[in-house]
Amino acid sequence: MRKVIDTYDIDTTNIIYDATNFFTYIDTKGDSELAKRGNCKHKRNDLRVVGLSLMVSPDYSIPLLHEAYPGNRNDTKEFSIMMERLKTRYESITGKESDVTVVFDRGNNSKDNIEILEDGDFNLNYVGGLKKNQAEDLFYISRDEYVPLDSPALEGESAYRTERKVFDRDVIVIIVHNPELERGQMQGVLINKEKTNAKLLELQQRLIRRANGEITKGKKPSKESVATAVNKILSTEYMRDIFHCVILEQEGSIYLSFTPSDEQLEKIRNDYLGKTILFTNRRDFTNEQIVIAYRSAWHVEAAFKQMKNVDHLTVRPIFHWTDEKIRVHIFMCVLAYRLCSLLAKELNDIGISISINKLIDEMARITRVHTFFDDIDKPTKVESFTLGSELAQQVERIYNLKEKYS
Repeated sequence: MRKVIDTYDIDTTNIIYDATNFFTYIDTKGDSELAKRGNCKHKRNDLRVVGLSLMVSPDYSIPLLHEAYPGNRNDTKEFSIMMERLKTRYESITGKESDVTVVFDRGNNSKDNIEILEDGDFNLNYVGGLKKNQAEDLFYISRDEYVPLDSPALEGESAYRTERKVFDRDVIVIIVHNPELERGQMQGVLINKEKTNAKLLELQQRLIRRANGEITKGKKPSKESVATAVNKILSTEYMRDIFHCVILEQEGSIYLSFTPSDEQLEKIRNDYLGKTILFTNRRDFTNEQIVIAYRSAWHVEAAFKQMKNVDHLTVRPIFHWTDEKIRVHIFMCVLAYRLCSLLAKELNDIGISISINKLIDEMARITRVHTFFDDIDKPTKVESFTLGSELAQQVERIYNLKEKYS
């Protein structure tokens, strides 16, 4: 890995971390310490899963460290193990002194994890996300106090910066407003509002038909059973704030009255939508550096998405059932993804920007063809290649592939 970093000049000052898992079809009674029942990210909780934690570079999502781990190990435990591995291996892998910032999402922000990062002689810097309830008062700060973010990549965005105590330590905290994110979230809220309105209306009409004697079958509703049904309908985020519901009992029948509030909807838009809270111990980072570092987390998400792609470089299906072979299988998948990431970087450096999937698809169009002719007992063989697309031919010429594999 040290040679790869030196050869390709990979940026290791920021390292993005995350973890995922892959379901398997390994027999429940099979003897495996890796394949365990856990919280499957694909919602296949009926199957045993294998975890994969990954650290990637912010450029081209190049894997730097990975570990296959038991599917029932929680994220906090795996985070601590990977951070310790990073501490012990960073300088030997990169050849650089320990000036590294770890980027992680809200799912990994805990007091124990921050203590791991700051513990010992090798202190790791970090940029992470905070959950709404960890700094909710920041959402109510007037947007007039926000300052614009001065970066082409963050055009139109603004942030408010402060210092506060998080996990018993003083850190920099910023709340960022992204108009594009606000529009997307608002669209989601409006869709959920329409769905919730339809469900409440259906419940309301059903209660009216019950009161009119049109529905006689089934258990008679009570105020408690209707309240339970309403709470379930309003469980989607923000719906409880938008809808005002009243459950009435008149002459032995239960009725539901509800009203959506446009005023509450606008308050939700102003207070919450489009906003993200970030924290870091990098006091030297500008607002722009903090936001860009955190946004780079998409690189590890892209790596996981690629390895869950069932067409190319896929981890699934896992055809092995022993831990040793499962680890080798995942190692080979991560290695293949690393090589493809490096290839994408090489091509981009010479002006060819292409995704890994597109690259593999295009290169697959060039195939080897063997043609036999003359004497049927001792035929003459001529080897050739199909032409392939213009892009595939360009890549082939760059690496002289036909000559190498002739």
